[in-house]
Amino acid sequence: IEVSQSSQGEYGCNHIDGTRIGLWFGSANMGSDIAGNSFSNYRYGLQVGNAGSNNNPNLGGYTGTQSHRGNMWLTTPATGTGWGAVHYSQIFDEVQNSQHEVDGADGANLITTEKTFVQGASFFVPLPGNTYTCPTNLTGSSPSDHLGSIEQGLASGTTTIGTFAAENWTARRQLYRLLKANPSLAPQGSVYATFLSNEANSTVGKFEDLQTAADAMLQGNANDRSQLAGYMSSTQTKFGEAKTIEDGLIAQPSNASLLAQRSAKQSEIVSVVGQSQALEQTMLAARVSAASQLLATNAAIATNSTYEANQKTTNRILLETIANDQLELTAQQVADLTPIAVECPYEGGEGVYAARALLGNEAVYYDFAACGLSNGNDGQQIKAPEVETPAGSSFTIYPNPANGYTVVQLDKKLENASSLTLTNTLGVQVLAEKLLEGTEVVPLDTANLPAGTYFLTLQTITGKQSRIFVISR
Repeated sequence: IEVSQSSQGEYGCNHIDGTRIGLWFGSANMGSDIAGNSFSNYRYGLQVGNAGSNNNPNLGGYTGTQSHRGNMWLTTPATGTGWGAVHYSQIFDEVQNSQHEVDGADGANLITTEKTFVQGASFFVPLPGNTYTCPTNLTGSSPSDHLGSIEQGLASGTTTIGTFAAENWTARRQLYRLLKANPSLAPQGSVYATFLSNEANSTVGKFEDLQTAADAMLQGNANDRSQLAGYMSSTQTKFGEAKTIEDGLIAQPSNASLLAQRSAKQSEIVSVVGQSQALEQTMLAARVSAASQLLATNAAIATNSTYEANQKTTNRILLETIANDQLELTAQQVADLTPIAVECPYEGGEGVYAARALLGNEAVYYDFAACGLSNGNDGQQIKAPEVETPAGSSFTIYPNPANGYTVVQLDKKLENASSLTLTNTLGVQVLAEKLLEGTEVVPLDTANLPAGTYFLTLQTITGKQSRIFVISR
C-alpha cells in the first residue's frame, strides 16, 4: 500500500504478505492511525520516507506523535529478511515521538530495536500495547465493502492507477477478476456491468478468462477429485491396518495368520493404488487435451505492449509444460523467461512475477533499481529456475490435484539430507520440509493452503527437480 501523503487517515485491518514493502508513506504521515495490520514476509513492513540517493540522502517523512496500535510483524528474524518499521529522516523528533505498540499476545520480540531503523536518530523500543480488533465494517462482509471510489473510477475510465501503464492494466485485471467472481457486484445497467462487457474483448478480459479456464483445467472434474480423495483416504486407512499387522509380526514373526493378513492387506493396497493411478492418468489426459486448446486461445490474443506480451509468454510456457506433461523447463523456455523476470514489475505487469515463479532459483531481483526508483541494490528475493540440474532422486505426487493431504513418493531413498519446498505462482514459498537421509515417502498437509497452482521442488546436493502441483477445494 503506497501513500504519497496523508493526514488524519486510518490504515487498518490490512493483511500484507510477500511484498517488499507492506505500507509505505512517501512523505508526511501526520496524525494517521496505523492499527491492526498484519505484515508478513516483508523487507520493510512499514516505511516512512525514502532513502533517496547519494546526492539527496534522505527524502524523509514523519509520523507525528500518534501511536500505531496492535500491528503484527510476522517476518522470521533468523532469516534477516527485513525490518518491522523503517523511518528515513534527519530530524530526531520526527521519529522519536512516534510510538509503535504491538499486541502483547503476538510477541513484542517480532519488532525489536534490531528490526527498527531510524536514520539520524537513536533506535526506539516498541511498547507492548493492547490487542486491536478490526471493526466489523472493515471486514468486507457485504458487497459495498468491496467497491469504492477507486473501483468506480477504474470502471468508468476516470481514474488511472500508478504512473506506469502496466499498473493501470493490472488494476483493471484485478477489478475484472473480482467482478467475474462476484456477479452481484455488477448488476445490469451499472458502470461495472458496462466495464465487464467492454473489457471482455480487451487483453484484460481475454487473459483473465484464459486464467479462469486454466485454473479449472488444473483442478479437474469435481467428481474425479472426489473419487481421488476417496482412494487417498482408503489408502491411508489400509496403511494404518498394515502397520498394526507389522507390529504384531515383530513379536510373532512366524505367525501364519498374521502373515496371511499381511499378504492380503498388501494386495488391497496395491489394488487401491492401481485404481488411483488409473484415475490420475485419465485426469492427466483430460488436462493435456484442455491445455492444448488453451494454448491455441493464448496464441490468438493480439498484444500491443510489453506487459501484454509478457503475460502471453508466461501463459504459453505454463500451458506447454502441462500440455506435454513436461517436468522441467527447456533451455529455450528458460531463455524466454529470464529477461521477463528481471524487468520492473510496474512496467512488465503480472507476467514478471509469473516468470519468476516458473523459474526456480533464489535469484534477487532489484526491482527499485529496475523501475528507476533508486540507484542502489534494493532487491526482493523471490523463490522463483535457471536450467535445472536434475536431482539425484525424482519424485511423484499423489494425489495431484490434492485436497488437504498428499504424499510425495521418491523414486529411491535419499542418499543425503535434502529439502522439499512449495512455491505459489507469485514466487512466495508457502511450505518447506527438511528431508533426512534415507527418506523415501514424504506426507504433506496442505489443508490450510488456498486452492491454486503451485510448484513443488526437490533440492538435493546433486541438483533439483520441480513439478506442478494443484490444490483443489
